[in-house]
Amino acid sequence: MIEGLFGEVNLQIVFQLVLTTILGALIGVERKQQERAAGLRTFALVALACTLFTILSLSIINTPYSQSVRLDPLRIIQSIALGFGFLGGGIIIYRRFHLEGVTTAVALWITSAIGIAVGLKLYFLATLVTLLVLIILAGFRQIEKRIWD
Repeated sequence: MIEGLFGEVNLQIVFQLVLTTILGALIGVERKQQERAAGLRTFALVALACTLFTILSLSIINTPYSQSVRLDPLRIIQSIALGFGFLGGGIIIYRRFHLEGVTTAVALWITSAIGIAVGLKLYFLATLVTLLVLIILAGFRQIEKRIWD
């Protein structure tokens, strides 16, 4: 930690928040290029929120409250996964005999998992999954077009 304008600054947390914003934004750029409603800002914010929730849930273990109350950070992570699953369900619509928004919903859900991974300091895993998501979203689209179009 270093002393900054707002008191002690934990560079680890700053790194986590910046990294997760970048990883979420990368996925958002791909979605925006496909002219989807949820894009750069949405995906960056989802990743950032999930990382923050994870950091907070892990940080609360080391507080005076942890001595008198049973705290389980896994419940926070479970709630994040369920919450973004529910949010994704609201994105999916059925129109003219086909579903729309499924890929965006799943992309938001996996972005929340990436945010959790960054919050848990699993940087390689978060970066690898982001790369795989981009390959799936962009690369697999080309394969689909060649096979089915």
